[in-house]
Amino acid sequence: MFIEDRIKALLTSGDLRSRVKSNQPFKLSNENDVRIIQSVRDRILQNISQPLPGLRVLAHEFGTNEHKLKNGFKQLYGTSVYRFLTQERLKRARMLLQNTSLPVKGIAQMTGFKNMSHFSKAFKKQYGVTPMALRKYELPDSKFKIQGSN
Repeated sequence: MFIEDRIKALLTSGDLRSRVKSNQPFKLSNENDVRIIQSVRDRILQNISQPLPGLRVLAHEFGTNEHKLKNGFKQLYGTSVYRFLTQERLKRARMLLQNTSLPVKGIAQMTGFKNMSHFSKAFKKQYGVTPMALRKYELPDSKFKIQGSN
């Protein structure tokens, strides 16, 4: 009821129409929306190796819509849902490469990449070095520094 009244008020005032026409940034309207988007982020992190369902399906799982999910996620985290997923997979892969002796192919699979080629290409784009090169040159006392690492 509150939401319907709010939408009517926005439409009556012309504020919504002007926001859409002027491409003003999307703003989350309440704390519940923020909590929903944080829950989506948590789900992504807990299931990092699993394929992500479509955004519409994901949004409906959490009781919101695709528009709020896409725009709200970008507002809160500064990136899209899928880019966030890829970045988190790559962070986990980098950590595994640096701290384990697991095979690179196994790490790619463990972090949700379907094939080595896609994993290697994404990794190099993110860090400026291939996964194999990272493993070869990442020595404890090495001065070799990876782009984008903290």
